[in-house]
Amino acid sequence: MSEKAAKQLHHDPEKGEPLALVRTLDPSGSIINIGTLRLDPTGSALIPPPTSDPLDPLNWSQSQKYTCISIVCFFYFLFTYLATATIPSFALLQEQFDATYTQVNWTFAIPSLGLALGPLFCSALADIYGRRIVIIGGTCIALVASGCTSIHGISLHGYMVARFFQGFGASPAATVGLSIINDVSFEHERGFRIGLWVMAIDLGALFGGFSELLTNPQIPSIFLL
Repeated sequence: MSEKAAKQLHHDPEKGEPLALVRTLDPSGSIINIGTLRLDPTGSALIPPPTSDPLDPLNWSQSQKYTCISIVCFFYFLFTYLATATIPSFALLQEQFDATYTQVNWTFAIPSLGLALGPLFCSALADIYGRRIVIIGGTCIALVASGCTSIHGISLHGYMVARFFQGFGASPAATVGLSIINDVSFEHERGFRIGLWVMAIDLGALFGGFSELLTNPQIPSIFLL
């Protein structure tokens, strides 16, 4: 192979972008196809290869991608935050609804049920109608349900229904959120970005459990015990 031909294999003649030589082998080890893959500035192959369409998420700028990923991570943070935030206030809920601890404990289990059932519906809907509309729809459901939990004079049963829809509305973060991260990431970028996504759900459980303590006027005495 001439030096000129070798350079053509390693740089896009139109865009001047670096390319990697790819050989496809059959089971016997014989070369059956030779192609090229685009490389990023660090030399990592861009897999899957981006298209020439400017609307392709893989062609977005890094700021656009990380804005999208930040929204997905915050949504996944709410996945566990909404379920656990009321746990420190169980005593107040017992007093408000004149209920036993066992009855109030269901206000944690009910949103967890919504979190479990939601992905069964939202994944299929996202494939049919698009991921954005499912994420926006879930956010609206969770927002309205959160507002309903503070309705003056709401009954325990009404509160549990609102809590269910809180979980149901946040549930797309579990499956649709991961799909969005895959849509905007090349293979060599997914590990780090999925790690951020997983960390978000862990932080949601942590902050949800302590959120009530941070607003409790007796918090100094709690640490002194």
